[in-house]
Amino acid sequence: MALFGFTVFYGLERLADRQHRAAPVHAVSRSSGGAGSPEGGTATKDDRDPGTEPSRGVYLLHLSSFMVYNALITYTMALRLRTGIAFAVLFTIAMGLHFVLTDRGLEEHYPTRFTARGRLALAAALLGGWAVAALFAPSSTLVVALLTALLGGSILLNVFKEELPSTRRSSFGWFLTGLTLYAALLTFVTALSE
Repeated sequence: MALFGFTVFYGLERLADRQHRAAPVHAVSRSSGGAGSPEGGTATKDDRDPGTEPSRGVYLLHLSSFMVYNALITYTMALRLRTGIAFAVLFTIAMGLHFVLTDRGLEEHYPTRFTARGRLALAAALLGGWAVAALFAPSSTLVVALLTALLGGSILLNVFKEELPSTRRSSFGWFLTGLTLYAALLTFVTALSE
């Protein structure tokens, strides 16, 4: 299920990227002047005509998948609370920061389509997942394990794609420092809950 979640979101990202790359770019670059400008230069990916972003259908599919993703996160939140309030708080903070980067990624893919309405739909999905969990709390261990694995695979892809910078802009030392600090924080929270 984790591999399935990873694959579904990878496929959606590839579909959006493929449609974005296939779209024509302006002949004139905003930053360095275009081929027809006195400065010369080439068109870049950022110089796309706003009408050339991926189709509305791809946007709606991508947005819908993130709505399901958000709903699953809040639906499974009860599991975090059973583990302990400190774990739930850490998970909530991490997911909140993750949502900011997800928002940025959707805005990059769909600069004109992803507006306040899209953001409200994602927020509504969070509330919807919470409401469904309040009314129909997950009771089957198998269903909970499958949903958690599906969510885990989806989160992993989004973390790899949005939160780990490319090798040119990254530092393994800082990555290791963050990893060590977070591991220490989790260890501390575990010790407090016992």
